[in-house]
Amino acid sequence: MIEKIYENSFLVSDSTSASEVYLVVKEDKGQLFDNQALYDESEAFISSNINNISDLDVPKKVTYGLDLATRFNKQLNLRHHVFSSIITNYAIQLGTILLKLKELVKGRLKQNWEVWASQNIAFLKESRRQIYMRVAEFKSVRQYAFLSLGRLDRLIAAAKNIQSDDPIGEFFRTNGIKISFDESHYPIVPNDLLFTEMNLQIDTAIVLEKIKKMGIKSIEKENVKSLIRIKKKVDIQGLISNWKKNQDENLCLDDYLETTIANLGKPPQSAGKKSERIISLNRQIAVLKDTINHCINTNASITTLDKDSIMELKDALSSLIVLYENQKGEPF
Repeated sequence: MIEKIYENSFLVSDSTSASEVYLVVKEDKGQLFDNQALYDESEAFISSNINNISDLDVPKKVTYGLDLATRFNKQLNLRHHVFSSIITNYAIQLGTILLKLKELVKGRLKQNWEVWASQNIAFLKESRRQIYMRVAEFKSVRQYAFLSLGRLDRLIAAAKNIQSDDPIGEFFRTNGIKISFDESHYPIVPNDLLFTEMNLQIDTAIVLEKIKKMGIKSIEKENVKSLIRIKKKVDIQGLISNWKKNQDENLCLDDYLETTIANLGKPPQSAGKKSERIISLNRQIAVLKDTINHCINTNASITTLDKDSIMELKDALSSLIVLYENQKGEPF
């Protein structure tokens, strides 16, 4: 009987039918927001006939629509974060179930857990299963379920060597992140701390910890934060490895990061590659200029040109001029 249960366990991994999801979504009329009035208000705005609005009332209608969109978006963001946190909490619960199951398999069945799990927990990828369990067994993790699962996993890697009953909390305190809990484990967070800013502070602290573990003692915190703003996922090990390979550029790590930030997240290349690309760019600019002049001088038909591409080229050239001025320290 037990073997039969093992054999069929993957069948219940996700028994949700597409029709069930469709019906829940179809029937929702503001229940997600717990704000039927706001949903009804949005429906009324959407169904209104814009041709029946007088010219004098159009600006008011636009202002009202913008206000409605702002309020709706605020609710949407709130629910997104709330449901993400709830899912994290359930993932921790599932990880706790798996930890107990591991105890049973190893302690009572006397079997190798990884072998058993690979054969019987087919409904979870190994990496996902390990994340759930790793997060679930970490000290005091449940109170941080309002963070995403991935962020929690990265936090655990950063805080795992901290000797404390609350390693994550101690990590926050050490890095000036103002999140604490009262006696009932209710989070105390500054009212003006936005969720996105909180995540940015946490991600910055995690990356700084990685840098410290790589033996680099001093680096500007704001450079790391700016880099994360540009690139949500920062491969700091790859960046530092690339920096070390290009020491001939005489850039300290902070200068290297600042250049990467100025390049919108793209690290500076070595001198050889950089020179080759600049030479190539000069050639392409010359060819493009000659082609444009030819079109103008011959009054060639250009109506088939892609307007969007031309506008993108214009924006790219404007950015190139700004970069040139910043590097030269003088107007173009």
